[in-house]
Amino acid sequence: LVGSEMCIRDRWNVQTGDFRVDERWVGMLGWTLAEWNPRSLAESERALHPDDIERSDRMVAKHLAGETDQYEFEYRFTHRDGHIVWVLDRGRVITRTPDGEPEWMYGTHVDISRLKEQEQQLRRVAQEAELANRAKSEFLATMSHEICTPLHAILGLLQLLQDSGLPLDQSQSAD
Repeated sequence: LVGSEMCIRDRWNVQTGDFRVDERWVGMLGWTLAEWNPRSLAESERALHPDDIERSDRMVAKHLAGETDQYEFEYRFTHRDGHIVWVLDRGRVITRTPDGEPEWMYGTHVDISRLKEQEQQLRRVAQEAELANRAKSEFLATMSHEICTPLHAILGLLQLLQDSGLPLDQSQSAD
């Protein structure tokens, strides 16, 4: 991915809750594996932005129920030092139990923070361009009105002179 930092694999046993990540996964959030040491998905969610938890849970549930081929979601984690890390998480159930329940889900986490920052900058530039375009249109409309008003007065005066029957020489005539 353009603007991404790293791709990290994780493994989650849906049946037991066992969640396995490596040093790079927690390092993306400013921790060491010894400090972080999550052994369940719920424990790892402690750094997930609160506004993203419900939607992520719904999407995981849809995938586990077999409604989607894979889980894919962009969400925010809070880095150890407090800044936001945007992550693209993709996962898929790899194995199922004999009765068809999801067992192991494997996935990847990609730091897309730079990509999100670039998207935000592009949105700002587009908004600024739209504002400038609106200001230009308003200026042209105002100037058109300001220029046309005196011209209409001059043309009206010339029409009155022509209609008056007074003799006009070539320089005074509108013809």
